[in-house]
Amino acid sequence: MHAKDDKRLVKIFEALSFSFGVLEYNYKTLYENCIKIPESNDYLIATLSACWSIIDSVHRIREISQAIPGLNNKNVSVKKFLSKTQNAETFRHYFQHLRTELAKKELDEFPVFGSLSWIDNKDESQCNTVLLGAKVSKLNHFSCPLNTKTNKWASKVCLSIGKLSFIVDVVFNESMVFKKMIMAWIKNTYGKEIIVKTKIPIVSFRLKVQKDDN
Repeated sequence: MHAKDDKRLVKIFEALSFSFGVLEYNYKTLYENCIKIPESNDYLIATLSACWSIIDSVHRIREISQAIPGLNNKNVSVKKFLSKTQNAETFRHYFQHLRTELAKKELDEFPVFGSLSWIDNKDESQCNTVLLGAKVSKLNHFSCPLNTKTNKWASKVCLSIGKLSFIVDVVFNESMVFKKMIMAWIKNTYGKEIIVKTKIPIVSFRLKVQKDDN
């Protein structure tokens, strides 16, 4: 079947639309929640929830992008996106299989949920880091990586486990570049118009309780 006639492209377009939407929603408030962490632990939980959702969304977009009918996996844009977002797989695997990680006899030398770093909103030369777990053995942690070429932080927010860093800004920006390419590719490839609904229909049911005459 030629891609222009493959109705799976419609489903894939919708799946990507929702996945990109969730990614953008969580990224939008991520930094603002980070800078409020010193005020309350509630903001820490909100930030972690957003980080995990971002990681999961990127993972989902990666999976979908490798199963698009008619799109060659050797496509330059696909290869670049997969390469730049590879750490999403490592982080998702760690969090999804935390039971296995915690069952190991030799403990990891980093906090159970890693460390979260953000650039101070009042002093851009300062990076703040919170350790997400107790020190029960040798402990290593990392902050936001520094771009030595520009002498600037690589991201406003960063999540780290072990020696790996999920550099949120870089991953998000790469995802947005890929979004622009892949959504246009699907719409141009599919032979019929793909209409994106701006208002989602809601189906409602009302429970009718009959009175007992007795």
